[in-house]
Amino acid sequence: TMGLLRNMLADRHCNRAVLKQFLSDVGYRKILELLWRIGLPTEAEELLRSSAATGKHREFASPPDPDATYLAEQVLAAMDNISRLPKVSKRATDHFAQLVDDMVAHDELKKLRLLLEWHTESAMVQYQGFHFISRVIVGRRRLKINFVGFGEHVKAMLAKHHGTPVMDT
Repeated sequence: TMGLLRNMLADRHCNRAVLKQFLSDVGYRKILELLWRIGLPTEAEELLRSSAATGKHREFASPPDPDATYLAEQVLAAMDNISRLPKVSKRATDHFAQLVDDMVAHDELKKLRLLLEWHTESAMVQYQGFHFISRVIVGRRRLKINFVGFGEHVKAMLAKHHGTPVMDT
């Protein structure tokens, strides 16, 4: 289902009625809840409390399951595609703004950061996540505080995934 959503959102001329129906039925909240429940390590809440905004490297009890990485790749790709959807008019829904507002309301930008720190083996997770974060920060500079100290991770991922699209972000 996530791959279908990702592909549907990739087309800048996607069927807006289908998108609106999907989002009203499922919504960003359910997609994000699924991402956090499956895509984050079991010790995520403890890690978020203990090292919040310290910028320090985090140690994880175990590597991510391949299914968790696949889900993270698909959801992040869908989120990145949402960030690219053009507004067709001033009165049209700004889906990206709604998604970011929802994430901010639930303090989930730190979860996004943790997700990227855990799924280091996936170039796609890194690329989609970095691109999404870039769009968030360009649109709302005040949110960059959620990524203080994240540069070391970005630097490590650029070296690790040299020759991949991660280098383009």
